[in-house]
Amino acid sequence: MSSSKSDSTAPPIIFVAMQTENQANGGVESITLVIERLKRFRPIVITQLETPIVERWRRAGAEVHIWPLPYKTNISFSESPFLQKWKRFFSLLQTNLKMARLVRSMRGSVIHCNDMVGFLHYALGAKLAGEVIVFNVRGIKSEERYNWRWRWAYRLSDAVVVLSQEMGEQFTKKLGIGKSKDKLHFIYSVIDLSDIESTLEINRLKTRCQLKIPGDQIAIGYVGVFRPLKAQLAFIEQVLPTLKRIYPECHVYFLGDFDPEHNAYARRCAEAVRMLNLSDFVSFVGYVDNIYGWYQALNLTVVASVREGLARSMIESLACGTPVVSFDVCSAREILEGYCCGFVVPKGEYSALLEQIRYLIEHPELRQAFGEAGARAAVELFDPVYVVQKYEDLYLSLSKVRDEL
Repeated sequence: MSSSKSDSTAPPIIFVAMQTENQANGGVESITLVIERLKRFRPIVITQLETPIVERWRRAGAEVHIWPLPYKTNISFSESPFLQKWKRFFSLLQTNLKMARLVRSMRGSVIHCNDMVGFLHYALGAKLAGEVIVFNVRGIKSEERYNWRWRWAYRLSDAVVVLSQEMGEQFTKKLGIGKSKDKLHFIYSVIDLSDIESTLEINRLKTRCQLKIPGDQIAIGYVGVFRPLKAQLAFIEQVLPTLKRIYPECHVYFLGDFDPEHNAYARRCAEAVRMLNLSDFVSFVGYVDNIYGWYQALNLTVVASVREGLARSMIESLACGTPVVSFDVCSAREILEGYCCGFVVPKGEYSALLEQIRYLIEHPELRQAFGEAGARAAVELFDPVYVVQKYEDLYLSLSKVRDEL
């Protein structure tokens, strides 16, 4: 299946963007904002699912190819049954051959793989067909060193894009590439500042009224799909009982895909809230379309994930003028401390996390100062025009090098 409204004379960029069944996906949202704003290239998107975000690609003029995979991308190879592993292996061969045929039919394209799954399925075929590869690294793994897949991906790619300077430093260290950083580029994620500006025209009290949040309530947000990586359960167990005892007038809102009927981790989180007598202190909001309105309505947000690359919840919150308290996940210090718009504490130290949340609750003037600084930082770092231009400059430079060979 495909559709296109774009200029067929513009040079093509093939984006490989694998999706999950969750409605929220920070990596897909980030690359979508790039696709929607390309000026000098014709976007072609390869994905495996028909979802609402596919319609955004089509409206942006992208030619979309939906090539289904025989497995769910959120299930690892090691967790798959024996027969499923063979299906995955053969699908790798099939998709790479399909990509080779596609790029040979158009020539002169750049292939942008948005994640490792997409890279494994399509990069080799594109490379064997003579095209250049851009690989987006969107998260930093917890392992001390990366395995062979990541080293191979780095060697095969013509450019590797990370989302912050700190992420680049951690990635090269874990990959063991030393000073061989010529392929590495750091480009911050895009935020749709125009959407935020229109949201901010409505004052905080009016937004709270629309969302049924009391005007005088201290509203704390925790944004992310419910899964162990986002560590909502530990936050519920380690922080919220004490927070409720000290500040019963506060309320914590969990935003992001929440399906306790089918998601065992979400179910454990719901059970923990009930067992700890937190039901009147916590709301599981689920996935929302108007996430910027929610950020504006909150007094602060928390990032307590196991790991991140550049947490989208962090940068969106800042863009909406809402300060952040975060564990020391990748990029947090670079942004929050570098631009004086939040607090960072060591990973896993929930007592320190609670202490900084308490400090912001008790110091509204600091919340305001952090919020204003965060909004300024977002304009400087995540502006769509600036970020998309950096991507287009990278695509042009790679195309030029290839054409000169």
